[in-house]
Amino acid sequence: MAYDAYEFWLTDDKGRRISDESGTSLITRITWLEATRTCNDYGALGIGLPVDFDISLLRRDRMIQVWRAPQGGSLSLFRPYLIRRWRYEFQGDEEKLSVFGVDPNELMRRRIVANYADLAQTQKTDYADDMMKEIVTEQFVADVWGPDAGDRDLSPTYFSVQGDLAAGPILTKGFSWRRVMNVLQDLQKASREAGTEVFWDVVVNNVTSSTITFQFRTKTGQPGQNLSDYGVLFSLEKGNLRSPFYDFDATEEENYIFAGGQGTETDRATDEVYDAARYNASQWNRCEGFADARNQTTANGIRESARTVLEVGRPRERFGAHLLDVEGMRFGMDWNWGDKVKASYRSKEFDAIVWTVQLSLNQDGYETITARLDYGD
Repeated sequence: MAYDAYEFWLTDDKGRRISDESGTSLITRITWLEATRTCNDYGALGIGLPVDFDISLLRRDRMIQVWRAPQGGSLSLFRPYLIRRWRYEFQGDEEKLSVFGVDPNELMRRRIVANYADLAQTQKTDYADDMMKEIVTEQFVADVWGPDAGDRDLSPTYFSVQGDLAAGPILTKGFSWRRVMNVLQDLQKASREAGTEVFWDVVVNNVTSSTITFQFRTKTGQPGQNLSDYGVLFSLEKGNLRSPFYDFDATEEENYIFAGGQGTETDRATDEVYDAARYNASQWNRCEGFADARNQTTANGIRESARTVLEVGRPRERFGAHLLDVEGMRFGMDWNWGDKVKASYRSKEFDAIVWTVQLSLNQDGYETITARLDYGD
């Protein structure tokens, strides 16, 4: 697919398009592109620009918006990326300029839960999805006291948090002084172990030529649409599946977890969680592990820390493959990032999530779409 299916817009940190000396903010010349989006983590951008590009236009958290039109479809925003790095270098005898950025999910990496233990901001019992939103609200948009009395609030004009949905399992968690992204990822793992997986994402709520707004959202089941009820959509036989694999791996299984909370020696608070079906799979299969829960002040919090370790130690039945953008199954029209789709391989069917999508362009304008399915039982 040629570059005319793409547009790349340079904006300031508020989404206002920035004009160069020619009076345009549209980047018309690139040498390569790799843009990714992934679940429960942040995606990244790498883009090659001509060496005569005016780098005075590049500043931290200015954005490059990647717009794409699928074959037969209309132009839409794939993802904006906040600029964090640029680099000149020689490769052989040729000088190159590369610019790198991160998508809005990376904002969750930039804040910690800056509150002492035993406060309402650091010890919570709630639905997993609502707890995620409380944490983001308190650390990004609410006037929550912390050791640093400086202004940590983002402008509500540009960043908001979705309303509560009470859709996830009820969890108890303590997380003083931890990075917000790590807490969100732990809650996602614990929600999966509790039976209802919660996904989180920082989405573009609104975009124009002069502004962009973000919103933190959660969703259960999958981040996108559920297309799995439509039957098998991807298979080798249909010609839209490449490099599938199926793997069962119990090499690092942990199915009986001891957890240690606060206190020392015999006075230390402890708990145990386990999966009886897993550790009874054979007479040898009791695989023990330990969860360090010293930052938890309640019995429920210690238990949830152990559940997170129990989920991480689950044996992995994994299916994965690359999806192909072919006639009748076009990326951006018939399927998209975050969708749950049905795929088949070796007479097995899998309801798998399109976990990561990477768009790549080379200097000749040839497009490659790498979409990774993820299934884990």
